[in-house]
Amino acid sequence: MKKLLIVDGNSLMHRAFHALPLMDADGVYTNAIYGFLNILEKVEKEEQPEAEQEETRQNDSEMIAAEMEMTLIMARAALLK
Repeated sequence: MKKLLIVDGNSLMHRAFHALPLMDADGVYTNAIYGFLNILEKVEKEEQPEAEQEETRQNDSEMIAAEMEMTLIMARAALLK
């Protein structure tokens, strides 16, 4: 039987926001994103949900990295206003 990983992202983001230091060296709030991705990666390694193709996992990782970078850029832009 295939394993499906269902994540309560809102709960994980809330938990990470309050559990980690708020900002990076530039003063950007990164704790929720950093914590969320660490928790997600840990659970994925422990539970090893099945992917249809290894390529799909690689594409997802690249997409997440690009989204994180865009989020940090947007957060920095908002702080500079």
